[in-house]
Formats: sequence, structure tokens, C-alpha cells
Amino acid sequence: MSIRLTVLALFLAVMLPACSGGASDLSVVSKTLRRDNNTSMAGGMGDVPSSGAIFWVEGKVKNSGTTDIRAITVAFRVTDGRSTIVLSAVVPAVPAGQTVDFRTPVQGSVTELRLVEEEPGITVGP
Repeated sequence: MSIRLTVLALFLAVMLPACSGGASDLSVVSKTLRRDNNTSMAGGMGDVPSSGAIFWVEGKVKNSGTTDIRAITVAFRVTDGRSTIVLSAVVPAVPAGQTVDFRTPVQGSVTELRLVEEEPGITVGP
């Protein structure tokens, strides 16, 4: 199931940026891949904590247009060197001429992840 969701998210991140609808006024003005140690007990046996780390992307998206834009999805690809994962953030709205912060949900990994250096996918709409 997780592989299906990853493949679907990757497909959307690659294919949907071609559909504009206000996305041309949007740009990601900063992005950073963050990392923290995974201190969860969910993956361990008994009281043994999970191994690895958690990763997420945070940054800012700017609307350079003259109208508010709603329902924005910003997608980033990250890799561990063997496979690629898509992390996406949903921004409810970016007012005209404003910049809004975003943060993707966390992704656990036992290997180090890094951002794929490319423009993020930005889609607008439900």
C-alpha cells in the first residue's frame, strides 16, 4: 500500500505542474530539508526505540499575483541514493502579494535523505 501511495504522489508531482490555473504566480522562495532523531517507541520491540531519523521539508511559498490562490500543494522529491520519495505540503491559501510558511509531514528513514535539486512541483486546486 505504501509503495502505491509513493508512486501516485510521484506521478502527481511530475505530471500536475503542467496544469497551471494560478500556479504560475506561485514560487517557492525557500526550502530546507530538516532532520531529527526518531525517538518513537512505535517501531521497536517492547521498550526499544525505533532506529533512524525523521525528515521533513519546510519553507516559504510566495504569491506574486494580484489574486488570492487557494488549495496549493507543494511537492519535493528526496532520495537516499537508491530510491526517491515525494514529500508534499498542502497550503490552504496564499493571499495576493504575500508569502506563507509550509511544512511537509515527517518521513522516517534509517538512511540519510537529501533533497533532489530541482524545482518543486506546485499544483493548485482540489
